[in-house]
Amino acid sequence: MKNILAVLVLSLALLSTAYSQDKHEYTVTNKSGVTVVGVYASPASKNTWGSNLITKGKIKNGGTYKIQVPVDASNCTWDIKYHDSKGKDHVMTNVNLCNSTALNLEKQKTKTAKLTKHKSMKKK
Repeated sequence: MKNILAVLVLSLALLSTAYSQDKHEYTVTNKSGVTVVGVYASPASKNTWGSNLITKGKIKNGGTYKIQVPVDASNCTWDIKYHDSKGKDHVMTNVNLCNSTALNLEKQKTKTAKLTKHKSMKKK
């Protein structure tokens, strides 16, 4: 009986974790002027990047690609890095992934990218 109870408690804990960290789908639009070969996401509080979210091919300039990020509702702030075909990394910091399902990669003078939800959103 104790074993059954322990299995039930463990199962509930695992289900709770699974529901609190859902994978959200985002449409990445490449407006950077270069071909993107890698997109990575990391919670802003961490110092490590996850796996490349581009699982097939690359994102040509003007192209789109769907990625999934395991966003935790209690931590919406993420850093996004993209790697271009010329070997350069571009980083978007403190991106709120709970506010949008679209990420626009845009090259800036500082060679970093930023999140834009709408065309009317101003650059920082």
